[in-house]
Amino acid sequence: LMSDLNLDKYLKDKKARDKQKKKVYKETYTYIKSIIQDAINRGESSTHYGVPIFNHQSPDYEALECICYIVEKIKESLLLVKIVTNIKVVEPNTLYIEWDMSKL
Repeated sequence: LMSDLNLDKYLKDKKARDKQKKKVYKETYTYIKSIIQDAINRGESSTHYGVPIFNHQSPDYEALECICYIVEKIKESLLLVKIVTNIKVVEPNTLYIEWDMSKL
């Protein structure tokens, strides 16, 4: 019966899952920024990162969606968008990022 359905609980749970998933994506982006910074400090002009296929903190986590989130955040970053010259995704989950510090 329709009265047995609890859509409010479903929507509340989905909202919590989506919030957790976004938190994981943000944490991954923050980690990638630190990898880029470390590589810049070593005088390198590229780095790669294997985006996890699975994340135990979020059952709704999707690697490709996380990669898209990271690429969008790089494009939104006023500093990174100036120096990043190339972003490649190597199947299934490796993000390869190149930059040129002379563009600053």
